[in-house]
Amino acid sequence: MQYVSYSYSDEELGDYSANGSNGWSSKGLKLTDFGRSIDTRLYNPKTCFVGDRCTDAYQCVEMKTGRPWTYQIDAYGVCETVYEMLHGKYLEVVQQQGALHMKSSWKPQLPFKRHVL
Repeated sequence: MQYVSYSYSDEELGDYSANGSNGWSSKGLKLTDFGRSIDTRLYNPKTCFVGDRCTDAYQCVEMKTGRPWTYQIDAYGVCETVYEMLHGKYLEVVQQQGALHMKSSWKPQLPFKRHVL
């Protein structure tokens, strides 16, 4: 097993810059998990999928409701990751019924935390 030590100090990095200046070009975060990936290049671009991932915690709304999906599982995965980083627990979404003649919506069971710097 390889261990990498890392130390951070304000002197090493300047203010964050999206163009990579101030030392940020060598920093980043990469999240990968291709355990159940689908190479969509092998399918017709209009192909939709039906099915679920068997684990409720990682099912997008389309999977929960039995509707076809394409990119929705990826978008849900990004939201799930951010939610876990902020709350330290899995994202659980609940359906909220809309008012008269309004569609229902899905929202996180717990609201996003607001952090003050």
